[in-house]
Amino acid sequence: MAAAAVAAVGYYRCAVRPMGRSTGASATAAAAYRAGERIYDERTGLTHDYQKRTGVKATELIAPAEVTWISERSQLWNAAEQAERKSNARIAREVIACFPHQLSEEEQRRTARELGQWLAKEYNVAVDIAWHEPDKKGDQRNHHAHLLFTTRTVTAEGLGKKTRILDDKVTGPQEVTKIRERWALILNAGLERSGLEIRVNHRSYKDQGLDIKPGIHMGRQATNLERQGMFTEVGELNREIQADNDNIVDLTQQIAALKRQLAAEQEAVQREDVRSVMATSKEMAQQTYRDRTRTAVERQLKGMGAERYDIGILQPPDANGRRRMLRRFWTAEQLLVRDPLTQDVPKLSWLKNQNRNGADIYVRPDPRDGRNSGLILIDDLEGIGWEKRLAADGLKPAVVTLTSDGNNQAWVRVSEQPLNAETATEVARLLAERYGGDPASADFMHYGRLAGFTNQKPQHIRKDGQQPFVLLEKYNGRLAEQGAAIVQQAEAQVAANRKALARLDRAGAIVVPEEAPSERASQLRDWFERQWPEFAERYGNDESRVDFRMCQAAQRRGHTDLDVAWALRYGSPNLEARKAGHVEDYCDRTVRKARLWLESQRTASEDTGAAARRAAGKGQAVPADKSERSQQPIANEDQRDLIEQMLHWQRIAETERDRLRPRSASQDDLTDWGLSQTTLQVLQTYDGHQAEQERERRIDAALNADSQNEDTPLKTYRTGLKERLLQKGRGYYRYADRWLAERLAKRGYTRLQARRAIAQASPELMEETPMRRVSFIRRIVDRVYKRYEQHQTRVQVKKRLPSDKAAAKPAPVRSPSTEQRSTPKTPIDRPEAPPKAQGPPSERQNTKAQFGKYSAFEVRHDLARGYQPRYRPSFDEGNANITLDNPNHGEVGIAELDGDLVAVLKQAARQSDNSRFKLKQAHRMRHDQDAEHSDFWEKRGGYYGSAKREYAKELSRQAEVKGEEAVLSPETDADIAVRLRIAGYSWNSINKAVAEHSPVAAALPTPEHQAKYLEMLVIPTLKAPGVRQAKEAKCLVPRCEGMDQR
Repeated sequence: MAAAAVAAVGYYRCAVRPMGRSTGASATAAAAYRAGERIYDERTGLTHDYQKRTGVKATELIAPAEVTWISERSQLWNAAEQAERKSNARIAREVIACFPHQLSEEEQRRTARELGQWLAKEYNVAVDIAWHEPDKKGDQRNHHAHLLFTTRTVTAEGLGKKTRILDDKVTGPQEVTKIRERWALILNAGLERSGLEIRVNHRSYKDQGLDIKPGIHMGRQATNLERQGMFTEVGELNREIQADNDNIVDLTQQIAALKRQLAAEQEAVQREDVRSVMATSKEMAQQTYRDRTRTAVERQLKGMGAERYDIGILQPPDANGRRRMLRRFWTAEQLLVRDPLTQDVPKLSWLKNQNRNGADIYVRPDPRDGRNSGLILIDDLEGIGWEKRLAADGLKPAVVTLTSDGNNQAWVRVSEQPLNAETATEVARLLAERYGGDPASADFMHYGRLAGFTNQKPQHIRKDGQQPFVLLEKYNGRLAEQGAAIVQQAEAQVAANRKALARLDRAGAIVVPEEAPSERASQLRDWFERQWPEFAERYGNDESRVDFRMCQAAQRRGHTDLDVAWALRYGSPNLEARKAGHVEDYCDRTVRKARLWLESQRTASEDTGAAARRAAGKGQAVPADKSERSQQPIANEDQRDLIEQMLHWQRIAETERDRLRPRSASQDDLTDWGLSQTTLQVLQTYDGHQAEQERERRIDAALNADSQNEDTPLKTYRTGLKERLLQKGRGYYRYADRWLAERLAKRGYTRLQARRAIAQASPELMEETPMRRVSFIRRIVDRVYKRYEQHQTRVQVKKRLPSDKAAAKPAPVRSPSTEQRSTPKTPIDRPEAPPKAQGPPSERQNTKAQFGKYSAFEVRHDLARGYQPRYRPSFDEGNANITLDNPNHGEVGIAELDGDLVAVLKQAARQSDNSRFKLKQAHRMRHDQDAEHSDFWEKRGGYYGSAKREYAKELSRQAEVKGEEAVLSPETDADIAVRLRIAGYSWNSINKAVAEHSPVAAALPTPEHQAKYLEMLVIPTLKAPGVRQAKEAKCLVPRCEGMDQR
């Protein structure tokens, strides 16, 4: 593909789309809007007036020659509307034809008119053309025309038959391709008449045989956001595609140059001019090399976006094995400036000469002012998952380079402002620890490799004997979305480190004695010798890092620094050989460094707690106990927000390292799964190239599986994976394990069988590191099976729920005399209910002590149908309110729950941690602090999710008004359920909301108890005549906060 062919391609767009009533479209409205006119719709009686709109340059109606009845636009499109009777009929079709901006307005009119005439003749239809100008706030090159044509043929008498050839599934796409091809031919003829060299092509890049990637259509909303300076995901993808296309064009030009070189060589050989051949080859090769290097350097420096750069040239080893670093400080313009006479780049040529002589070329932002420019390097990133995790955490890199096979460097811009050395180093350490980078390279001024030059390390020599080039993969240069957050976390850690270091300086140096200072020190040395191999496997056989982690573990267990230093001195293997000459100093520095880390964590915790207590308000005593502090209400909303914000990063500091640290695969754990030795070896050792080969082998095994045989979990898994790959493609094995695990659950296989099948056959599993594979399998299987079991429980409950139609019939109200005459019926072979407590609540016996935790509920759960409900909700038409409680009773019954059951449920809820968790979750959902949970229900929710959100918000509101203890009762569930019903939610959605967010339901011991609780409370409450009367009165009860009236 020649470079000129790419450069000569002009902008082309021709979209063909139908308009149907099923989507709410109207032919009269569409015609009025595109033409900027006023049209009265005779079918609906609506008037569509767009006479004030701007941007319409011209309009025109085109019809076959024999059709004379079409004189006005409103006449044509009213006839089209009245010709269709179905509610989902297609009433019009539209072609959007865009013009290259170089085309004159006269040619734009002519080409669109020719296309309209061709459509009218080809399909015997009427065509309505409107030429539009670019939007004032949009791209001023967007000249286009709308061609609206009928879906029926036009005759001298009126509209005729449907043009089914455009609706057919087989012929429809072919006709669309024909229209697009015709527009390309018409447009190219207009370009040729205008004397323009560009041409358009209706075919895709793939069909044309080009390697250029197609862009993604932005759409109206994304385009508006981009114009306002906001970055969108589609815009980022398009910019990455454009960058890749630039690389493709450069490579294409180089290929063309090489082809010209080859042709010149062949011609020179034919003339037997060997000297000319050698000169031509050398010149073309240098030109090609120079262009690629200059392009890569220019793009990397553009992505890094610094004012000045420190270019490091690490010289090859001298006679003593030492390597010297040469440093040059240049701006991007100084480095890439061309010689006006030779058109060469002198500084770049000098760097290339140094690189050819064995030097490595590095780059970093100029650090001479002692600060970091806000750009952090993560070195030695291996595998394929780190980039996805960075993007998911809002830390998308500004520059990514491939330094060798499977090894990357990433520059992340965390701040637009310079950072001090301590903060930048801490940010680099956090990023390296979270995403698997090299901790030794985590500092504020570390060098990264410069793209376009070779990596001179001997271990990276390729099979052909050549050194690999450092390749530039991405260079968007964007500021990371969560950059400010991680800088804030690093600043807090730096402050804690300073305080901890001050404590250690007062303690003095550690002198390691020859004899064991205590019996615990001897035991600790034995522990060092036993556990050192396991720590070495976990932390990559880095001896110094293993020593540091083991010292941390020992200090967490309460050992003194002297005992830890002695155990390190005599328990770490080969320490004398590894640290010859400074063993004592190494032990002192390692133990003090480990103690510094622990002290900094404790200091950060103390500072955060003190800040929280200060923010709670002057004169308010803050309990030291965590449980008391969590139960104390905070009256000021701003204080709660401040405390939550201050505690946020402390929670991350306490949990992030343990969550992200790779866990080693336990041999005993995997052996219990019944896996073969071959599979165990694959899971525990395969990494890098071996893991990729195993992944491809598992994909091939799934594609070759017998679809008719699913008698084992392994065959069922592979059959399901085969269906997915055949349907979507070979690359869609990712994220398949979740629904394949659900498939195994539905077939009745156990969790252990599902784990074994995923371990033996999952391709996605091989993309995890060996230390994460066991946790990956457990996480997938446990979540899927837990969700499936909960779904089965909900299905069983739903089978017992009456439909809304059946519930519309009012339930009979028992008179007091009937209720007094009725007596409880005890089922056969069931124990009788415990005697009800008499007297006021203060004199009743402790239900928990009398019956045991939950036992009273378990007894009454089986006998509840024998109790007649003594109380139901009532509706007061005068006050337009729902009455759910009787203040004259201490513990009243509600629905089918009697007073004793209500008391037991209240006591259980107030003693349960699950109930407290549900209340906190409701507060977070109401105040939009749990964004992840809110987004989950926005995506999943729809109708059911809306009811759950409204339940949680109302629960939070009542807890703040009445107090948390007061809302831990069945009366609260009944009250919110009634409010949801009045607001228009269905029985099923209310039942789901109470089941998932009720603090009382969360306190019950089993799903069966929860289902019975819902059956006895929610359904009878919603059946009450008062609820129906209130619903028919159109929600006279005050609305819940934010609740929609449906």
